Amino acid sequence: QPTVAEQKPSGTFQWITSILLAVVVGGSAAGVYTYVEYRQRTEAEAEALAMSGNAPGTPNPLEMVARLEKRLKEDPNDLEGQIMAGRSYMALQRIDDAKKAWTKVLELNPRQHEAHFNLGVIMLQETPREDQKKLEEILNHFDMALIRLPKEPIVNWYRGVTLVRLGRLDEADQSWTTAFQSLTPGSEDAEFVKKALENLRAGNPPAF
Repeated sequence: QPTVAEQKPSGTFQWITSILLAVVVGGSAAGVYTYVEYRQRTEAEAEALAMSGNAPGTPNPLEMVARLEKRLKEDPNDLEGQIMAGRSYMALQRIDDAKKAWTKVLELNPRQHEAHFNLGVIMLQETPREDQKKLEEILNHFDMALIRLPKEPIVNWYRGVTLVRLGRLDEADQSWTTAFQSLTPGSEDAEFVKKALENLRAGNPPAF
């Protein structure tokens, strides 16, 4: 049975894991990218950077993360550093560490939309369909993320997944429709969401 993350479309929907580990270098404010800036990065760029530790003369991502961890040990209330840590841990598939970092981000800034989104995704993978209370909490994270970017496809996709689990199918339809309308017509992602919508409207919603 695939995880929730594996049930999402590719391409645009992959930007959340295509994180440039270079953002941890120096901790400059320029490293704090928005969702849209993330999405503009290609998977090829992300893959090349993720493998850069094996290339002569290029920074080692693991060493970068180690320096960032040292920085946060000295100042755990460093908001920018916690954001970069969350991104880096997700790129390295260190999900427990990512969850801790994003939770700390929200402790420091309860409105930080990127942290709300990432925590929502992580929690969605951990939460059984029967835990309706936890799913409502997850839904709130996605709603908070949408305050900043109401038409962002990936946020609306995951919000729809959560609503399907909650049995709120009309609202799921609305979220996925927004996602579909914000994607490039004819793209792989658009076709993925279109198929999900067709199944939902036919009374056969995807089994998440």
